[in-house]
Amino acid sequence: MKSPQKLNCLILITLGIVFVLSLNIHNPLILNPDNKYTNNKILKTSRISDSIYINNNWTDAKNAGIVTGSGIRSDPYIIEDLIIDANGSDYGIKIMESNESLIIKNCTISNTRNGSFWSYFGIGGIILTSVNNTQLINNNCSLNFKGIHLDIGCRNITINGNYLKGNRYGIYSDRCKSINITGNTIYNNGHGIFLGECVNVIIAANTVNNSTDGGINFYGNNYDIFENVMINCGLHFELLYLGDEILIEDIFSYKIDNTNLVNGRPIYFYKNKSNLGPSNFTNAGQVFLVNCSDSIISNLNISNADAGISVYLSNKLNISENTVNNILHGGISLMNSHYNNITRNTVNNIESNGIYLDNCDHNNISDNIISNTTYYWGIWLPFCDYNDISGNFINNCGGGMSIEGVGNIISGNTLNNNHESGLSIEGENNVLSGNIMDKWGLEIRWDWDTPERLGSHNIDDSNLLNGKPIYYYTNENNLGSKDFTNASQIFLFNCINSLISDLNISYCTIGITLYFCENIIISGNNLNNNDYGIKLRESFYNDIIGNSLSNNDIGIHTWDCENNDIVGNTVNNNTVGLDILFSSLIYISGNIANDNEIGISVALWGDNIISGNTVNNNQIGIYIIGEYFTIIGNNVSNNEYGIFVDFLYGKCSHTHMIIDNVFYNNIHDYYEEKWCQISGSIVGYYVFAILSILVFMSFSLIRKLKSRLERG
Repeated sequence: MKSPQKLNCLILITLGIVFVLSLNIHNPLILNPDNKYTNNKILKTSRISDSIYINNNWTDAKNAGIVTGSGIRSDPYIIEDLIIDANGSDYGIKIMESNESLIIKNCTISNTRNGSFWSYFGIGGIILTSVNNTQLINNNCSLNFKGIHLDIGCRNITINGNYLKGNRYGIYSDRCKSINITGNTIYNNGHGIFLGECVNVIIAANTVNNSTDGGINFYGNNYDIFENVMINCGLHFELLYLGDEILIEDIFSYKIDNTNLVNGRPIYFYKNKSNLGPSNFTNAGQVFLVNCSDSIISNLNISNADAGISVYLSNKLNISENTVNNILHGGISLMNSHYNNITRNTVNNIESNGIYLDNCDHNNISDNIISNTTYYWGIWLPFCDYNDISGNFINNCGGGMSIEGVGNIISGNTLNNNHESGLSIEGENNVLSGNIMDKWGLEIRWDWDTPERLGSHNIDDSNLLNGKPIYYYTNENNLGSKDFTNASQIFLFNCINSLISDLNISYCTIGITLYFCENIIISGNNLNNNDYGIKLRESFYNDIIGNSLSNNDIGIHTWDCENNDIVGNTVNNNTVGLDILFSSLIYISGNIANDNEIGISVALWGDNIISGNTVNNNQIGIYIIGEYFTIIGNNVSNNEYGIFVDFLYGKCSHTHMIIDNVFYNNIHDYYEEKWCQISGSIVGYYVFAILSILVFMSFSLIRKLKSRLERG
């Protein structure tokens, strides 16, 4: 048996060893002029290493035993045969500001911390920043945020024979030059290879499998890409913008041949060709055309790739009867291309847009079947003019169709069960007829347009939503019930003296829209399960009376409006019941706003009256931000915040008249944001409130008399 003295001594020795080892669990070996690594013995005796940071101080690195060699071309510095568990830190090996010849080989680096796309600096297995003349050979960089990261300013870098698995980015490079990426095995990463604004790059003979966010993605100038094998991912390149201008000329510098394979099928990349036909696209895995014309792309089956058919600066193509499935960036995409036919294609399960045209004119897009675009549109045409979009079937997409431009004809399309707008338009002089939608319907987007632009479209009532007609009127007077029979949506632009009443409108983007309208009465309607029930912009002297609005995102919304009455409406179970924004002289009275997140919200501008409303069971009953509001005689119960007063540009709320409201069982009856405080005498409150109400009544009486006289 050991003596107590010997046992105690053994325990102390053991604890001492554990303590010494614990000091070196994960402290990086920092080598720069201000930080000297002195524990040379550990690296000399073990291939397991801590993280290494070298900031152009190779003498210290060599003295520490981290590197061998002398840093010249014939005898480069070498870091090799290390096993580095980064254990949640930013990097395994980080080299900065070096022009020396360097080889990093046969190292295993894992478990750097996670980051975001914007984590450009300093998160990765191997990080090079402003480093030249370096080779990364046969390393295993797995389970990192970025396996290998070349940061700004690297030149003459070779990345060869590395294994990268389970990273957010396998290989990532940002604004570097003269990069050779060859013979790497890249499995199960988010992005396999991602290069941004790089120049003079060779990407060859890499195996890239199952990259969920993209196989080989790049933009920049002068790429040579060949003999890569990609499975369940593919090739995709972005284009740079200079202001609003696309730098499309970069793609003329790309060399991409058909030795690149996607799922065993060749990638076809053609530049400056004409009269291409089916024999030029045999068994295609992906197709790219640049400045081509008078060609046929038909009867292809493209699936499980980064992009399907991508066309740039090409005219008079016939893209027809192709099947494009399970694509990441876009099923069929055209940019700066004109007079093309895109017909009878089937496009399914696309994470981006099904069919996408950007700056394309005079194209025919017809009889395509598009379904299950996860995030974006079935068909999206930004900045496109005089196209014919007809007979397409779009189902279960992020949005059905978005058309932005001039003089497009949109007819006979079927848009079902899409998650945002069925059909969204922006621009002028577009023609819509015979389109059939269920859910969400038509959206006419506002881009600070004039009444003339917004009212320039030709939209007839053959467009149907949920089996009921959509009504669009411009510059009309004295519209009535006969003009809105069984309406599914109503759009009025620059209209006056009209009545919209007793309609049931549901499951659309906006039930009733008024832009630049005056003296419109909206009364007795039921508007449920819409994005917006009623929406007004730059409209004046209108009455919104006695409507029922429930289960909408926004019940009633005004923007930049004046002298409107919102009276006696029931707005329950919406995100926001009444949403009054940048509007003044709005009279909000006798409404019931229960079970919303916010019952009544009046934000920015002022001189609004909120009186006699019932506001119960909301998170916030009445929310105000602005000046000179009168809030009088409201019943405010069972809310988290009864009245919530915010402040504007640092201004306090002493200009508001908040009197005679009944509070019951709110968590906070009245809440002011910091620095807000109501002040002034009670006499002042009442005088201001009474005068405000009298002014409103006078305005209301005058405009009602004027309206009746105009109607005869």
